[in-house]
Amino acid sequence: MLDARTRFFDDLLDFADLPVSAWAARQQRRRAWAQRALAATCGCDLIFADPDNGIRPVSHRVPAHRTKAVKHAYLGELAAFAARGQSLIVYHHADRTAGVQQQAARRLADLAREVPVQPIAAVRASRGTVRLFLVGAATTSHACYLTERLVALERDPWGTELAVWWAD
Repeated sequence: MLDARTRFFDDLLDFADLPVSAWAARQQRRRAWAQRALAATCGCDLIFADPDNGIRPVSHRVPAHRTKAVKHAYLGELAAFAARGQSLIVYHHADRTAGVQQQAARRLADLAREVPVQPIAAVRASRGTVRLFLVGAATTSHACYLTERLVALERDPWGTELAVWWAD
């Protein structure tokens, strides 16, 4: 159960009304959307980001203003949350580029490289499609708390439905 301090940001990022050639307007829309997300979550300790398909590095070959990019969170956007001391749990949909554990290690490395967090673990949920939840701590106290919760999760009856892969 989520308590009364929980905040939500559910504004849809959409470029449908902007032509593909309007890249400057698309970039501005995405920046404004990210700024609204930051404003809506000010004061939160933990951010759960749920992009449809997961994360992308800033240097990804598909720029953030492209139509299908709305299904991803770019790490530069997530870095803004972490820079103000907010830890992250981020959804990432596994794909066919590599084994799931290898993908988890790659995404945790991406977090370590581009976001000011300490990667803690990737949690694999595999009922239905394989999903990863990437966990990164912005502070030492958050790292301790998140590690405790993940250890408890491994011991929980739900632990049979999940795998926790710890960051190196």
